[in-house]
This record gives sequence, C-alpha cells and structure tokens, in this order.
Amino acid sequence: MKMKWTHILLILFLLSGVSAAQDYLPPIERYHTYDEVVQELEDYAANYEALCRIDSIGTTLEGRTMWAIKISDNPQMDEDEPVILIDGHIHAEEILGVEISMMLIDQLLTGYGNDDQVTFWVDETEIWVVPIGNPDGHQVVFDNTDICYRKNKRDNNHNGVFDYSIAECPGVFPDVPCDENNGAHPECTLINDSDCDGVDLNRNFDWAWAAAADTNQCSEYYVGTAPFSEPEALAIAELARRVRPTFGIIYHSSRSGNLNERIVFPWRDTLFGDSPDYFHIRRVAQEMGREIPTDNEIGTYLATYGKGDKGYVQNWMYAELGTFAFTIEVGICCNIQSRNENYVDNVCERNIQGIHYLLDRCRDNGVITGIVYDQAGNPLPGAFVEVVGVDNDTLLTPRITDNHGRYRRILRPSNSNTYTLEISYPGFETVLIEDIELTDENPVVELDVNLYTSVTPEVISPSVPQGYFLDANFPNPFNPNTTIRYGLAQPGHVQLTIYDVHGKLIRYLMDASQAAGIYAVMWDGTDQQHQPVPSGTYFYTLTSRNFTKTGRAILLK
Repeated sequence: MKMKWTHILLILFLLSGVSAAQDYLPPIERYHTYDEVVQELEDYAANYEALCRIDSIGTTLEGRTMWAIKISDNPQMDEDEPVILIDGHIHAEEILGVEISMMLIDQLLTGYGNDDQVTFWVDETEIWVVPIGNPDGHQVVFDNTDICYRKNKRDNNHNGVFDYSIAECPGVFPDVPCDENNGAHPECTLINDSDCDGVDLNRNFDWAWAAAADTNQCSEYYVGTAPFSEPEALAIAELARRVRPTFGIIYHSSRSGNLNERIVFPWRDTLFGDSPDYFHIRRVAQEMGREIPTDNEIGTYLATYGKGDKGYVQNWMYAELGTFAFTIEVGICCNIQSRNENYVDNVCERNIQGIHYLLDRCRDNGVITGIVYDQAGNPLPGAFVEVVGVDNDTLLTPRITDNHGRYRRILRPSNSNTYTLEISYPGFETVLIEDIELTDENPVVELDVNLYTSVTPEVISPSVPQGYFLDANFPNPFNPNTTIRYGLAQPGHVQLTIYDVHGKLIRYLMDASQAAGIYAVMWDGTDQQHQPVPSGTYFYTLTSRNFTKTGRAILLK
C-alpha cells in the first residue's frame, strides 16, 4: 500500500522515541466540542427563553446543523434596533473565537437584570452569534484527525475518501516556548497544498470571488467551484441578508503569524482602491482595537486594511449589505490552540471588550439615522440612502432602509465638514438633505424623512421634437402654481430640479426615465417635504443626456 511521506515521518518520530501523542495533541477540555456548544445553546434557550432563541441556519456537508443564537429582550420579534452579527469560527483550527462567542453569550444572559450596562445592550440591540461556522472542520480538529486542518470537508475529487495530510503547526509541540513579545514560533507557518479536500470558507463568498482565486484544490486557500458553492458559507450569508447587521465580527487566529492581534477591515488595494467608507470604517477598527489588550499586555490590537479580493466574508458583508465587518485575528500564532486554561479565559475576556465597544458604537459617537416614510406616514423598506461623496462605488450594492424603513449610517464626526444625504425610492421624488452637522459635540443625528410620489408629467405631444428644449415657465411671476414645458428628442433619464438663489436644491420635480416627446410639469411652490417656500426668485434646470438648460421663476405671495 502506498504511504504518504508524512506518515513515514511519523513512523520515524516513533522509532526515535518521540511520542506521537505528544507531537499531535488534541485541544484541551477547556475548549468546547461541537456537541457541547449545541447542548449549551439548547440549555440557554430553555433557561432564558425571554432573552434568547436558537435558530438552525443551515446544514453542513456531513449533516451537522449550523446554529445561531439571537439575544434580545424580545428575541421572537424583529425590532427596530441595531444588529450585531458574530461568527466565532470559520477556519477549522482557529478555535479561540468559539470560546469568545460562548463566553459572550453567557455574559449577556446571566448579566441581564444584574448589570445595568449588559441590560441596556440586550434591551437596545439585537445580537446574533454563530459560535461554530465550520462544524465539519471543527470536528476534524477535535477528533484529533488533524489539529491544523483549515477548510471544510468538501470531497473535491469525489472519491469518497477524506484526502488530507497532517502538517506540523502551533500547539503540537507544547514544550517549545512561545515568544509572547512578537508571536515568533518555529512552527508559525501554513503548509500549503497539503489538504486536497475541502474549501476555504473565507474565500467562498460572492464578492470579487474570481479576482485572485486560488483554484488549486489542494491549496489551503482553495476557493471552491463557485461563489457560495459551500453550504456553510451560504448559511452565514443568508443569515446576514436576513438580519442586515450594522456591525459584523468574524473571528480568526493568525496561524502564519503575519496578522497577530489585528483587526482587519475592508479594504485598500490596487485592484479596488479604497473602500468607499474606508476612513469611517478604519476609525471604528482603530477605536475597537484600543479596547483589546495584546497577549503581552504592552499594547492593544492594531487596525489593518485588508485586500478587496478573494471572496472574504468581511468584504462581502460590507459590499453587499453595508455592514461594517471586521476580521479579528485573536492572539499570537503559537497560542491559537493554547493548552493553558487561564490563557484561554484571559484572551476571551480581553476580546469581549472589543464587542462591548461595538455594542455602544452602533448607536453613539458618529451615527446619522432615521426612518424613511411615504406621504401617508408608512415606513418605506428598501429606500435608497446615499451619503453623497462617500457612496461613490458603483460595484457596491446601494445602501437601503431595513424592514422598519430605518437607515443607519456610521460616519466620522467632523467639526469642519458636513454630510449630505440623498434619499430615493421608485415612484417617489428624490430628497436631498444638505449641511448635516455630525460633530464631536453632536455625534448622533436623528433625521426622519418623508417621500412623496413623483409628479406625473402631462404628455403634451407624443411627437418627437427635432431637438431638446426647455420653455419659460407660465405664468411668471406666479402664485401658487406655474407650469414648465420641455421637449425630449430621445428617450432617457430626465431630471428637472428647482434651486433657490443660493444654489440650494429645493425640489426634484422629475427624476425618472421618459420617452421622447413634449411634456409639461406643474410646480406648486413647495419643497421636497411639500412645505411652502417663501416669495423670491427660483431657478429650474432640465438635464437629460447631454442637454442642460436653466430657466428663472418668480414666486410672489
């Protein structure tokens, strides 16, 4: 029978008197197995039914259920509150995030009613936690098949056999000292091309999946056959789409040692440039990092931008949902499966401080939020909310209101600059809100918005004019109404806007696609909120394709 060279090396170790049990030690009992996680989640759901519920969000390739727990004062309801989503585990061998997740769950549930801060967080936030995002890979580590395994258990070559190679990695040599000053360790390496089954779930999400895809099935970074080819990745994505988190955390540990104790955020690279929210999301990462002491207690976690490619979870959540999502690399590489129970407890306690920061940050110190209503006062889910000058990347999915009509934009307070919101919805007039002051003294802005159905232009003639034109409004001066007539030589998008003498936008009269023809629109002397404007001179501008022309209207009361 043909033997792998790694198996031969193992025999040589045994012959030389080195114990295989010592060389390849499974995680200590302090770490939760999959079955223990499931049992504790079920116990929490039974004992704290007023504060939590557990949901099955998917099934793995080997048939294990993926579980999420929701913690809130009304766990059965979808409330108008910020949402935080935590994925404790995605790479099989990086198991510290599972322990952080389980400690957080216990802290929130047992602390409710006993700790005022915890009670506030649970009352005012919807907190979702997926303790184990890669159950099959987690089992490979815990049954001691390969404690350094990374991927899920996709049978890439369809041979019905789990094809893997045992590679040396941190934790298997407990007698080798770990340099806690910089994480240096002789085994802090990835052994690439060693496991020919499995997909790296952190590269299976549908954002820039093919941009720098590793298609080698044996690679530790193998991306799979298509975006969301893996049920585990799809389950996390579907949960995120359903709950639309404000913040997301995906826990890792840097087995290579290159990203020890880092908070990685989207993105900066030559392919995609800076993420549109780069400076805003970087500030959150930096402030969160300052809350998490490093292992050596000399410093705190550092914020680091990631790349925009490779199908990372954090990039997909940000690009698709607008979630400020962070990869947190827990601890230093030689401690990713520490055999010191006190260390495991301590690293969890330190990292939970970063979660506490997000639980506060989602509602204070740099938030513009509000509800978008229609003219009858009904919330408008799915309304587009653009921060002008920030949301400038056409590759990203437009930012929209949630099921409650709520938008929530996390931004840097500034004492020198203001923000502008553009809010739109099909069939409604677009609203532009300028000069929004978000400052250190005024770090939260609550701004509800009413949208009104678009003005319906009167078709004067379906005949196609020889060229574009914009007639003078009639009557002029006017009170209370005036009519603006225009012609379109070609079909296309049309904007007809009203400005005051200072150049401030007063009203979108038209913002829609129209067929070629001659039209007339009435303006009733009101602004975007349908409030009367004062007497004075106003300018109306027609823009379609390459045509732009402006006229002047005088309102006399």
